[in-house]
Amino acid sequence: MRWWLFLPADIYFAGLGVYFGARLAVGYRFWPVELVSQFIHLLLLPAFPLLIMLLLSRHWLRAVAAGGGILAFGWLFGGLFLPPAATGSCNEGSAGCQTLTVMSYNAGSGLAEPATLVDMLRNTEADIIGLQELSPRQATYIRRELAEEYPYRALYGGTGAGRGLLSRYPIVEEELVDVVWEHLPPYLEATVDVEGTLLTVIVFRAHTPRLGVYTPKTGFAYYTWRSGDILAEEATTQAPAILLTDFNTTDQSAEYGRLRAGGLRDAFREGGRGFGFTFPARADGWRKLIGVPLLRIDYVWVTADLEVARAWVGPDAGSDHLPVLATLVWQTE
Repeated sequence: MRWWLFLPADIYFAGLGVYFGARLAVGYRFWPVELVSQFIHLLLLPAFPLLIMLLLSRHWLRAVAAGGGILAFGWLFGGLFLPPAATGSCNEGSAGCQTLTVMSYNAGSGLAEPATLVDMLRNTEADIIGLQELSPRQATYIRRELAEEYPYRALYGGTGAGRGLLSRYPIVEEELVDVVWEHLPPYLEATVDVEGTLLTVIVFRAHTPRLGVYTPKTGFAYYTWRSGDILAEEATTQAPAILLTDFNTTDQSAEYGRLRAGGLRDAFREGGRGFGFTFPARADGWRKLIGVPLLRIDYVWVTADLEVARAWVGPDAGSDHLPVLATLVWQTE
């Protein structure tokens, strides 16, 4: 009878063992590993109450397995719950240093009502805002209502491909880059003059990952559209640069690794606290039934020239995403 009571725990520990064994052996080349990796932060949480229960019931071997799950959680996510590391020579408000607050937000192709969206954008007081999935109606409302707060704007309203950039600083040049030959959505690239520093700003939304049959050879699989190495190269060759993106994948993915390997840094990993969940912020159709954020798929990425003072998740404006913000600093003298 007691064996049956602990059978679910045994299956759970065996599953974790198979997952981490496969991850260490073949990594994301085995598509089930990448699929499970999107949710591994949630799948590891039961190890905490299980450890307490197993210690109280003196099931030492199972307790060791639960402890292994907790160690794995600490290895992957422990840094998110520690105080942010001190930045370099610049701090927010220091003399000889420029401070800039930036925000990335997926407006949900009209899910965020224009009036609510404008109020949220105004209240965050960010200096530069990158918008993804900006609908024509949202773009029109922003253009009319935020002219004073953000006199420099590049707004391309559309469906899922809508992009927008709002800035308190002059936009020197802008371009909506079409990379259809690389099977990527278009991205907005601009040069912003921040008190004499020419800052490259890229606004991008990745394709949604797919689960299904995509080639006769590989059959049923989970796959993401490869874009991280392309964007990392574009940003780092024009540094200092920031990438404001709904990347549609978590920090436990091959795409995230490509951005890191390409020389970009995740601002929330450096200056945030906690999981920083941004999606799904509302229930909207069968793909988003929960309506409670459980994933972090929205990012502020920065090049090595910029230091991260702090990062945080912003307020809800009605989209199925939450905004992510970061305060950046760099030496000017």
